[in-house]
Amino acid sequence: MGVRKFLRSFTQGIQTLRSSQRIATAMALSFLVWLTHIVVIYCLIRSFGYDLPLGAAATVMIVNTLALMVPITPGNAGTFEVAVSTSLAAFSIPRSDAVLIALSLHLVDLLPLIAFGAGILRSEKESIKEISTRQGDTTILDEVDEDGCLIEREAV
Repeated sequence: MGVRKFLRSFTQGIQTLRSSQRIATAMALSFLVWLTHIVVIYCLIRSFGYDLPLGAAATVMIVNTLALMVPITPGNAGTFEVAVSTSLAAFSIPRSDAVLIALSLHLVDLLPLIAFGAGILRSEKESIKEISTRQGDTTILDEVDEDGCLIEREAV
């Protein structure tokens, strides 16, 4: 049942990109996110005292993205660090420093998401336990709005 729901949601999401304006916006935002992440990696490498070109940071991001396309562990723990440290080692960064840079990058990537999620839970006065208990009791029905975007609502 979960796979069917995922495939339906994915298909509906792709259908929203039929408009050339939406495709252009999605691509522009994707490039902005990628560029921002490259700059973060570049600054992190510089903060460890290494003077690598911006292309090295782009290489690290690309290798990491490709390596993490299939999630193996929760939060990509371990696989993230291996991908980043291995790509950094290709630029003659010692393994110990490469691992520290990889750990730092993983924290920089995850901590804002964790903080944001915790803030949302707090503002909604929810707990993870309450949400997981409630999700077992309700059925979610999917609908699509006039733009083709997925709308989820609880069954009554």
